[in-house]
Amino acid sequence: HPDVHILDGGWSVWTAGGGAVTADRTAPRPGVFTPRPDPSKRATLDEVSHGLHGAVAFWDTRERREYDGATPYLEPRGGHLPDAHHLWFHDLMQEDGTLRDRQELRAQLARVGVPVDSPVIPYCTGGVRSGFAYAVLRELGSTTAANYDGSMWEWSAVPDRPLE
Repeated sequence: HPDVHILDGGWSVWTAGGGAVTADRTAPRPGVFTPRPDPSKRATLDEVSHGLHGAVAFWDTRERREYDGATPYLEPRGGHLPDAHHLWFHDLMQEDGTLRDRQELRAQLARVGVPVDSPVIPYCTGGVRSGFAYAVLRELGSTTAANYDGSMWEWSAVPDRPLE
């Protein structure tokens, strides 16, 4: 979908701010949907494998315990991609769930070594938290970020793929 928006802060911030809400129901109109995935937004297993040689930066968006090896979502193995930078995706938000301002986000990412203006691949367990991180990178102007939606479930499934 080329015209997608994320509600900053979610439903609670929307309603607390007086956002319009209705209980009216509208019947969906029949139509034809033809998916057209944009491969530039997604990092494949091959791209991640090649990126291990320094071509891209990896951003582990999971909790610190997961980065350190915990597998609460049943990944086959624990740890993180070699040389991955760590910043939990939740730390990108303020207490009310809204995104921190751009300057603060850039500073956070810079502190942990995540480049906004160079190729970066965020990952997590299955692509959800990293999808949010990808959206943040795009909001900050990145044109080279790609989400690794296979993430740790895919990567850690094969024993000879490196993990730290």
